[in-house]
Parts: sequence; structure tokens; C-alpha cells
Amino acid sequence: MHISKWIGFGAICRLLTAVALFLVFGAHGIGLAEPQSNTLTQDEIKSLRAQLARCWSPPVEATNANVIIRVRFQLKRDGNLRTEPIVLNDGSGELFQNLSESARRAVRSCQPFRLPLAKYKEWKDVEINFDPRRPGEAAK
Repeated sequence: MHISKWIGFGAICRLLTAVALFLVFGAHGIGLAEPQSNTLTQDEIKSLRAQLARCWSPPVEATNANVIIRVRFQLKRDGNLRTEPIVLNDGSGELFQNLSESARRAVRSCQPFRLPLAKYKEWKDVEINFDPRRPGEAAK
């Protein structure tokens, strides 16, 4: 029996995506995790980090804020959005709302993402963390 019948295919995909995304950008301002299977090269991961970092302009008032915005979205094979980016974590207040919108705007403006088509399965589901204390580190 296939494991997806025991715990559900969607749950497996979400878990693998979360683990993979945490590994790529976990310690950086923009958090996209490296696939656990390491099928994307370091150059491909750096390229994706750089794309996201160039697209994000956090609000000035958020520079020292201890708020991380977690966003999820899906991509089509051509690198364009399949789904609108959604904020996964809860928060309130004007600062949280402004950060959330700036993160979603960054994802929208970065499309199409330039990623290797042969590795589509590795990057079609994305969860990322946006940390305003380190907005440009992902581009290094």
C-alpha cells in the first residue's frame, strides 16, 4: 500500500514542501527552503533567492520589527503564479497588514520565476518567510 493512502497525499506534499523550503532560506530574510532531495543546485537556489530579494520592498517602519510573514503559492510550469500568494500566519495591526501585502506584492511582481523546467516538481509548491530585519540577505 502506498504511504499517501495512510496519511493523505496533500499532507505529504505540504510536509515535504515545508521541510524543503525551510532548508533553503531558513536563516535569511526571505525564507524559501532547499529541497530535501537536493535536486536543485546551489546556483538555482541562489537564483531563486535573488529573484525574491529584488522584488521585495518591506515598509520602512518594519525595518526593526520582529515579525515574519509566511506566504504560500503555487507556480505553473512557465514560472507564473498558479495561485495567488496567501499569508499563512496570523497577525493584526497595521504593521502586520502592510508587511503581508508587501510580501504578497513581491511574489506577484517576481513572476515569471526563472527555474529549470526539468525540476518543476521540486519548485511548483512554495512557502516562503519574509523577515523585514534582513530584506536583502537572500540576494547575497
